[in-house]
Amino acid sequence: MKKNKTQLINLLILILIAFTIPACPLLGDIMGSYGDEYFRVQIDSVSVPASITLNDNLEVRLWGVVGKDSCYSFSHFQSSVKDNDLNLTAWGYLRDTYRVSCAQGNVLLDGKIYNVTPQNRGIFRINIHQPDGTVVSKEVNVN
Repeated sequence: MKKNKTQLINLLILILIAFTIPACPLLGDIMGSYGDEYFRVQIDSVSVPASITLNDNLEVRLWGVVGKDSCYSFSHFQSSVKDNDLNLTAWGYLRDTYRVSCAQGNVLLDGKIYNVTPQNRGIFRINIHQPDGTVVSKEVNVN
C-alpha cells in the first residue's frame, strides 16, 4: 500500500514536470520578458550640411526614438560606402529583462553623430535604412 502511494506521488510529480517545462517560455511572455533583441531604429530626422570640402569630415546627425523605456538603448551604426553613396542603419538593443525593472521614458537618438569622410567630389548621397524597408536620403555637395 505504501509502495503504491509513493509510486502514485512520483507519477503525479512527473506529470506536473512534463506540463510545467513546456510552459516556461509562456511564463516569460506573460510576465513581460522579451529577450535580447537587436532592431533597426526608426529615424525621424537627419541633418547634414549643404556642402563640405573634399576630405573634410562629414557629420551625419540622426534623431529618432530608440524605445519607450530604459530597457532600450542605441547599439551601433551599420554602414557601407561605395563611390559617393553611404548606406547607414542605426541599430538599437532591447536587453533581456522582466519589464518591471525598466525606468519609463523614451530613449532618444538625440542627434547621434555618424562621421564619414567623402573621397570624391560631387554629390555625396546618404541613404538611411528604416525598419519598414524604406530609405530616407540626403545629399551633400562635396567641393
